[in-house]
Amino acid sequence: MEEWRLSLGLQLGLRVRKGLVWTVGNADSMVDYKPPNQAEDDIDKVVNALMPFFGGVMSQMLSPQQKKRGATFSKAFREALESVGERRKEMFELSGLATRPAMQGRGYGSALVRLVTDIADAEGRATWLGSSNVVNTGFYEYLGFRIVESITLGESDPTWNEDPIVVNLMIREPRARVSAGRPHS
Repeated sequence: MEEWRLSLGLQLGLRVRKGLVWTVGNADSMVDYKPPNQAEDDIDKVVNALMPFFGGVMSQMLSPQQKKRGATFSKAFREALESVGERRKEMFELSGLATRPAMQGRGYGSALVRLVTDIADAEGRATWLGSSNVVNTGFYEYLGFRIVESITLGESDPTWNEDPIVVNLMIREPRARVSAGRPHS
């Protein structure tokens, strides 16, 4: 499991390095995002070249059924993203949002999502995210996101022993900036 943590840490580190991670408090809540058409520099290229290695090591620790499920999900999510079309290349991606359980309900997550969507709004761009936590659907809808595709995992898998997991692809369209109660054009 250390390879998985290292892989996630490297990806997050790339975004921190580029100023694409925001936090509240002592990392009580954090969001990371990816703007469209983000150029890769040499460090990005090296880290991205290492990712398949970590993925391969991690894959060796999975059962054949887990590998099959992962491949099924990856294919379904890619197809869901393709349904958005070329437009997705012009959208911001809200990659991750997390708040310590003891700090939830204080508005930290909402404030961080709004920071990202305000940046996207200023550029007239939509924002997309994938959420596998159905409980969060209402939270994201409150912030202006709408479900455009849903994927259900485990629904028709006889080896699946848990409740099916629903993964929602959600999009928030850009909004006009407002100052002194008047929208800007």
